[in-house]
Amino acid sequence: SVGADALTKIVGATVALITTTNETIEGEIFHVDSDVNAIFLRQRSKMYKSSKLAIVDISKITTVELLGPIPPPKPAEATNIAVPVPAKIFQFEEQSLRKAFEESKQIGHGVSEEAQSLFFALCKTLPCKWDDQTIVVMETIRVDPPYTIDTCRGEPARALDQVKRVLAGERTKLSKK
Repeated sequence: SVGADALTKIVGATVALITTTNETIEGEIFHVDSDVNAIFLRQRSKMYKSSKLAIVDISKITTVELLGPIPPPKPAEATNIAVPVPAKIFQFEEQSLRKAFEESKQIGHGVSEEAQSLFFALCKTLPCKWDDQTIVVMETIRVDPPYTIDTCRGEPARALDQVKRVLAGERTKLSKK
């Protein structure tokens, strides 16, 4: 298991992170936040001369591979300088992390692209969440792999019928692509 302390020692290095779902995420370690147990990676786009920020839950990291040298540590006096940061920045960071965490719950782990598409289609009109690889709709309807109307179960019957209609319609759209 990878710890925040170990990652903090290589801030600035370019790494490849392998997650518990075998996803590889590459980027430069921009920041490690042990309070929320997250690592922030700056991912640079070569085509657009821009970058985006990836936030990864440290508990989901299985392997860290260095892709470049570890930058030299900053002088002690530079790291001990207390820089006042406006409260709005902390609020923005907290809101962004909360939003990213909530959005990450919408991503199924170990599911196909088709399953994820079906989940997104269902959650446009109905409250949904993942329970392992099962889509749970309105807390009472469960849609198990392979996510067909035959694998839907739950009550009330009216809600089950609605989920089946949305699922059938989305499967029709996906088959036409």
